[in-house]
Amino acid sequence: MMPTMPDPWTTHTLDLADDALAGLEREWLLTGGTGAYAMGTVAACPTRRYHGLFVAATQPPTGRVVTLSQMWEQLLLEPARAGGSTPFHSPAVQSLEFATLRFRSQAGRPIYAPQGYQMLDRFERGLSAKWSYTWGRIGFERELILHWKQQAATLRYTVTGLDAPAARATLRLEPMLALRDFHALRRGGAPGFESPARDTLRVGEGTLWTTLHCPGAKFQPGQHWWYAVHYPLDAERGQEDTEDLFVPGRFEIELPPAASHEVTVTIALGDEPADPAPVAIDEHPRAAHLAPIRDHLARTLPSTATPRRAAALTIAADDFVVDRDVDGPRSTIIAGYPWFADWGRDTFIALPGLMLVTGRAPEARRVLEAFAARIRDGLVPNRFDDYNPAAAHYNTVDASLWFIHAAMRYLDATSDNKTWNDWLAHACIDIIEHYQRGTGGGDRRGGGGGGLIHMDDDGLITAGHSGTQLTWMDAACGDVVFTPRAGKAVEINALWHSALVGLAKRFARRKGERQQQAGPAYAQLAERVCASFNDRFWNEREGWLYDHLWADASGQPHHDLALRPNQIFAVALEHSPLEPDRQRQVVVAVRDHLLTPVGLRTLPADDPAYHAHYTGDQFHRDEAYHQGTIWPWLIGPYAEAVLRAGDFSDDARREAREAITPLLDRLLEQTGQTAPAGDPARTHPLMRDAVGQLHEIHEADPHPATGDHRPVGCPAQAWSIAELLRVAHLLES
Repeated sequence: MMPTMPDPWTTHTLDLADDALAGLEREWLLTGGTGAYAMGTVAACPTRRYHGLFVAATQPPTGRVVTLSQMWEQLLLEPARAGGSTPFHSPAVQSLEFATLRFRSQAGRPIYAPQGYQMLDRFERGLSAKWSYTWGRIGFERELILHWKQQAATLRYTVTGLDAPAARATLRLEPMLALRDFHALRRGGAPGFESPARDTLRVGEGTLWTTLHCPGAKFQPGQHWWYAVHYPLDAERGQEDTEDLFVPGRFEIELPPAASHEVTVTIALGDEPADPAPVAIDEHPRAAHLAPIRDHLARTLPSTATPRRAAALTIAADDFVVDRDVDGPRSTIIAGYPWFADWGRDTFIALPGLMLVTGRAPEARRVLEAFAARIRDGLVPNRFDDYNPAAAHYNTVDASLWFIHAAMRYLDATSDNKTWNDWLAHACIDIIEHYQRGTGGGDRRGGGGGGLIHMDDDGLITAGHSGTQLTWMDAACGDVVFTPRAGKAVEINALWHSALVGLAKRFARRKGERQQQAGPAYAQLAERVCASFNDRFWNEREGWLYDHLWADASGQPHHDLALRPNQIFAVALEHSPLEPDRQRQVVVAVRDHLLTPVGLRTLPADDPAYHAHYTGDQFHRDEAYHQGTIWPWLIGPYAEAVLRAGDFSDDARREAREAITPLLDRLLEQTGQTAPAGDPARTHPLMRDAVGQLHEIHEADPHPATGDHRPVGCPAQAWSIAELLRVAHLLES
């Protein structure tokens, strides 16, 4: 194994010498601040369509395309000349191949070719991803770095052990290209390519082109295909699971006898080559950007963040913060990698943890500006469009309320009265007024009048109908809505109450006619909402809150009796509508029936609708999405509810810290050794954890052998990270 110099940004190191294929179960992520990313497995073998050494954002932060899927690396070792000493004993040329792809036999068994994984010793992840291979005295290292704020990446190869006087070697690099939308798969159809210089390759079709540049190399044309590459994670998700990868030729680099050689390849979107990233990671622009954030976390979270852990938390949080142009340069938050874009609800749930806890207030303001510029009729976009940067979608009731919540957190963290008075308070008032009189189109039935979303006569917010999914529990497939929550949802009205009370308090302390008029009215309305909330939502028999209320076509009222985690927000938010005794009852109910080490279940195991596992095609996955499946982000509101219901006592702090510790440990695990084949630990769900990130969801039932819950869904989710950071910060206050 090649020695490597430690750097302050290497946060995770995995020993793969015993069985590198165990690394197929763990994914890594690199980002560059634009929505572009690189992602794959620790074993350096792609296992889903979204994996690639460079996935560019053609319309940042969206329009993502898989450009370079893999690189087929061959090291040709020539025999020594007569009279020369050499470590190579074979008279023929020895070929070492370091890449790995997965295929399927006719019987369905996996086949791996090339078999570079057999020489793989170690994987490291920080601001770059590194794979270290060993063959005898030969060391081979591949390092991948995404360029900061550019649509480009650098592959840097270091080859050692070629120092025998008469030894000669040639490095061949064959780019395996997909060049397609990241949701799609390529099946044949060769792109065009050209080599405008001996060390440069351009490949593309239509308006999509990418340029590869390998200084000191000679490009040799010779197009061919790797057919039917198999992606097992796509198969597990019930999707088409094979793809063809195009190779236009190869770069060749002669390596004369020397102790060490370094070769770089840059991959850039467009028809111009990119300069390689700096060799020293501390000289990388992203390192300079992240250093003050890391130091801030180490200073403000002393109980959680040692220097190395602070670096891991910093990178994990920063992965989701990207640029977006909305009437000018703004910032936004990617909901999750690889397949999500920026979603309004996720953005404003995540903003306090990702940006305020980390000391990034100016960027937080730019996120608020980006979404405020697209508020329509009091509605914050549920999401921006994946392909049209000017388009936004407005199918949500809670994004606007989370916007208000984040706006108040921003004001508290910054005392930025100018931003608040100039436009942020007005955006909040606009939301409240539209919710009061009705918004969102649709029919205009109901005592509160106007709109699919409106305030009813009792002051509570009602939204949607049987065919809509407007809350965060929004899973639907075709015409089937799996968790219909039309009517009055418990967390929506908890957010509504907290927004009214919080705005009234903040308006009372500031000048401005509009704020001064709204403040007393909001305080008065909040009292009515509080009374109605307790009267309508409290389930006296069970000692917890109904999940949602609705009326049928005849006007007959109904109560959803399911015990769900949404009620925890009625305790966790800044201003609870519940008295202390009821707050404590809610916390106990959620703790006893829904709490797991990796988040809250969405239903208790004894509910008839409970789904133990999350697998299969989209219909079956969506069916299970909110029917027991565990969401790590919900550990944040649960832990805050524990603190608030316990009046931030020492016991409450201890309980809250115990709740978040298992997820922190998963995120910050820095070293590890894969379990060999046949070892029962090989089936441990931790083997599927993303390296340095947290998943979107976990399966509801624990693994029978380990008691742990298999991570599934999106491998890197913004609010999963954000809520851990936010609660860690609360515990330090």
